[in-house]
Amino acid sequence: MEELQHLPFIKRKEGSGTFIAAERGLNEWGGSMAELETAAISPTTESMLSLVEAGIGYGFVSDLALQHEKKRNVGRYGFLPSSRTFYASYLQHGENLQESEAFTKLAKKMLPM
Repeated sequence: MEELQHLPFIKRKEGSGTFIAAERGLNEWGGSMAELETAAISPTTESMLSLVEAGIGYGFVSDLALQHEKKRNVGRYGFLPSSRTFYASYLQHGENLQESEAFTKLAKKMLPM
């Protein structure tokens, strides 16, 4: 955490999933987003990566976001000890009800709920 406090950061908007996950990870190190220097606040992951690529500062993104951005001149500095929860959503009533039920049944078998 000490190393990060003097670096400029592009932060996602407060309340976004990325902001919350980064805050949780920094808390595990005894810090918080408020302790990091704010170079900019970004409404989207895409705009945050553009600002990082332009040299404005550092940012926190998911591994998945970086995998999709291999063309960019953006590297990995390290990782935070944080995880995020995602939910599967499905149509309860309608045309694809049979497929939705099959998917839900499979998801319940594979995921702890």
